[in-house]
Amino acid sequence: MSPKNEKLFDILRKKNIREWNTAEVHGHIIEQFLNVEDLIDDLILDFVKPSKPDTFKKVFLNSSIVTIGAKVKIIANYGVDNKILDKIRRLTNIRNGFSHSRIHGNIRIILGEVNSDKSREITTEAESVISVMNSNGKLETKNAHDLLQEFIDTKNELVVLLKAILPKEVIKEAPKRREVPPVE
Repeated sequence: MSPKNEKLFDILRKKNIREWNTAEVHGHIIEQFLNVEDLIDDLILDFVKPSKPDTFKKVFLNSSIVTIGAKVKIIANYGVDNKILDKIRRLTNIRNGFSHSRIHGNIRIILGEVNSDKSREITTEAESVISVMNSNGKLETKNAHDLLQEFIDTKNELVVLLKAILPKEVIKEAPKRREVPPVE
């Protein structure tokens, strides 16, 4: 990396999510969620049409000031389809799970039946898991890879749906988002 770029982070280049470490998983989810939130902000800007859009987005739509939940309520009142709203809520739920929980290893030891020679087959299964809150407010342990894949799939579907309802000139004017290539 050249000296002038040494303070820049590189975009994730790994192609398979099983190659990622936990920090990369957390970072990917946060970065990609911000891309979705930018599209939601663009949608609100298109609805409101403020006289100073950059200031409005920087201040009034700043996620430190206006939560994603509030933004969902705003676009719901502008008639955005429930299918899109549900996907945003699900993506938010997954993001929150990864943001507030650690990924840890879980090993399960399975003892087979005792054989005639008194031996027993023993198998082990290992997986990365995360504790997340379900819609009833109860904690559940989920496979972290499966949840990450659900996040990726839902995010990809949501981006297509949001771009379909945004006017083309809004999409063209929007800043380039750091999209990570699809992963397997």
